[in-house]
Amino acid sequence: MASCVVVPPPLALCCRRLSRCVDASASRVFALLLRPNKDHKIRIYWNFYHYVIGYATIIINIINIFKGFEALEVSEGDRYNDWKHAYIGIIAALGEFEEQVKVTAKKTTAAAKKAKKAIAKGSKKAYSACKKGWAKLKQSIKEHKEKNKRIEYLGDRRR
Repeated sequence: MASCVVVPPPLALCCRRLSRCVDASASRVFALLLRPNKDHKIRIYWNFYHYVIGYATIIINIINIFKGFEALEVSEGDRYNDWKHAYIGIIAALGEFEEQVKVTAKKTTAAAKKAKKAIAKGSKKAYSACKKGWAKLKQSIKEHKEKNKRIEYLGDRRR
């Protein structure tokens, strides 16, 4: 007669969670190794997978930290309530930072597209803006070289 091994529910749940973590980690590594080129037709699906799994990982980690705070409250009392509020503030600040980066990137992209169109049309304003930019760059390089020469001269005098 074959004996059946019965696993207690908490341990079974732990093993199930561990196997899910290993599966998710392995799928992320395989996705990195099997990433298609940017012009490949499957790239759209890969991008979708990448974003969904990435955001899901972030959300699961946030939830996991809150579960840890709950576990600490049970064992230590109300001592970690302030940490929970601080963590909420940090998450909110990171979310606000992400939105600001998105808005800035969108504005920068729009300005770059506008400049490309102006250059493509042969606009005199675009040409003069590029010319002024090059002049400023040359001037800053020249100032940098002069500063380095002065530093080298002072170094020679001290020896």
